[in-house]
Amino acid sequence: MGISRYLAMTAAEMETFSLPQGWLPAYMACHFSPYTTGLSNIPQELPPGSMLILNDRTPISGHDPQRIAQQLKDAWEQLHFDSMLLDFERQGYEDILSLCHVLVEQLSCPVGISSPYAQAIDCPVFLPPPPLDQPLAEYISPWQGREIWLDIAPEAAQFLITEDGSQLMHLPLSQPPENAHTDKGLHCRYRSEILEKEVRFRLWRDLPQIELLINHAQSLGITKCIGLYQELIAQKSTLSL
Repeated sequence: MGISRYLAMTAAEMETFSLPQGWLPAYMACHFSPYTTGLSNIPQELPPGSMLILNDRTPISGHDPQRIAQQLKDAWEQLHFDSMLLDFERQGYEDILSLCHVLVEQLSCPVGISSPYAQAIDCPVFLPPPPLDQPLAEYISPWQGREIWLDIAPEAAQFLITEDGSQLMHLPLSQPPENAHTDKGLHCRYRSEILEKEVRFRLWRDLPQIELLINHAQSLGITKCIGLYQELIAQKSTLSL
């Protein structure tokens, strides 16, 4: 079975834009309600095969795990979404960890959880995009034996090497120059510049390299990849699927 590919989209994007062939929508996103102990922004309808995302843009604060579980069970009965992603970026919240346990136990669909909260739970683990300077197989090795869902995103960075050591700086997204080299192991483009007192390595993971990264992820057994529609499609770029 091949890797499943999702584009995280807002409700407005899902209503307005069509998906490239081979990609599925991931609804972005349900939130912790600021007014109740449950969730807000649960969709009324979803296309077949969709993923539903719950994030912590609104921090959890006194929310009821059982109420949230019931809301999502009701939503699954109505929408039949394919899977659920708990995309939690705020670390160290015991209430989040408790909620993760409840949702994995009670929901009927696969539930993927961001890596900071997935360690002690029997569930798929959602990993951030692989670093530009680390092979994918090495990056996922700490999670060997677990089902992995992978975040994918275009990136650019610069490594500055001096006699004092190296420094990493993330750069604004841009297209690599035509004469940039390709590192097939890292799935990135790069250029080096040797100056009097420093060496600069600039790296880019553009859309063609993301395509290759996804193919590599599939060969390593990663089951799902999720990217932002706004990053992968909306910037007048296309993926060859």
